[in-house]
Amino acid sequence: MPEFHTASGESSLPPGYRWLDRWPRRERNTVSGGLGLMFAGLISFGLFAAAVSFALGGFAGHRPVGVALLFLALSLFFPASLVLGEPPPTVTEEPGALVLHRPLRGESNLLLLPILLVALGGITLWGFEIHVLPVAILGGVLLAFFLVIGPMGLLERPALTLGRDRIRMGGKLDAPWEQLTDIQSRTQPKSGTATVAFRLEDPVTHREIGTGTYQLMPTLWHVEPNALLSLITYMAENPQARATVTTANLRAMLSLPD
Repeated sequence: MPEFHTASGESSLPPGYRWLDRWPRRERNTVSGGLGLMFAGLISFGLFAAAVSFALGGFAGHRPVGVALLFLALSLFFPASLVLGEPPPTVTEEPGALVLHRPLRGESNLLLLPILLVALGGITLWGFEIHVLPVAILGGVLLAFFLVIGPMGLLERPALTLGRDRIRMGGKLDAPWEQLTDIQSRTQPKSGTATVAFRLEDPVTHREIGTGTYQLMPTLWHVEPNALLSLITYMAENPQARATVTTANLRAMLSLPD
């Protein structure tokens, strides 16, 4: 069962607001984290050195450019991820509402796509260099596949709008808070992803947005799962308080106590 923490000391929070701690917040282990960074850095350096060696010296009088490209791309994956880091949530304001925008680098790591394409290009070229057609075909097919589906992650990135009177998500969800019922915290069994699930109390009235259970993944908008669960629960269960909720209140509800 969720644990509740009263937050009466926060002036920006609406009256009676409580945080729901359903999912544990991860504690960082600096020792193991530092060792992991060092180990990954050594692997990246080794791959980069191998790429340079293949590109400049090669072996048996032959410079395998495809292998050099592959090793170069693999060596760049970890540093690129470290530099990019975790993008902060992008939040804009509307009158009486907050709009959460999905960052460009979502679950598909779109900004790492060029490195992946270089790696697949290296595999394709290597297949031709060693005259092994299946390797070249496999690399070419994967290269074409990611060239097509990679940019598709930009096409549908619905924003999540949390307003004083309703909740909206692109064209898939648009319902007043009073229609939300059976709000639950769920964890996907395979991925371990936290989701906030709810149903609509009157599916006949809102037939155009479906009659099933809605599941929102807070990680899509890079917000803390406990914060989104707490905000949705409060707005659905407190009709009198939400009539006076401000954007400052909504921002405070999207944060968690230290």
